[in-house]
Amino acid sequence: MASTELTLKFEFFDMKYLSNTIDFTSKISDPSIIGNTSKTGKIDIYFKQLEESDANNGTKYVVGGRTYFEATVFGAGYQSFTTKGFFDKKDYVEPTAKTLKGNKLILGFTISGCIVGAFLLGLLIYCCYCKKTSHTDDHTKVE
Repeated sequence: MASTELTLKFEFFDMKYLSNTIDFTSKISDPSIIGNTSKTGKIDIYFKQLEESDANNGTKYVVGGRTYFEATVFGAGYQSFTTKGFFDKKDYVEPTAKTLKGNKLILGFTISGCIVGAFLLGLLIYCCYCKKTSHTDDHTKVE
């Protein structure tokens, strides 16, 4: 028999220590919400609590303007449904990836280093080969 009460839990993770979480839970007992009709439920999430923990306790629940969550619905006779994602602060802009165009100096040093390395490797191989052939020439001389 299906449960007459479900639990909705939003779990927010500390990005510094993932084992630290702050949970917000709501019990749902209205049959029209459980039965997935037109009525919706509600859960209060206090984002200020996450920010205060970061400021006072050194946690990292809100990093760069976003916070990671996992939401779960469970109850007797119901399989758990879990979703995860991020909540972003208002006016949050996702950072763009840096390209090599902005790092021309690093690219120049990398290419130069590869060329110098290849030259030194070739010189080392040449020296080893010449030394080996000069030793074999000494042993083949007849007096």
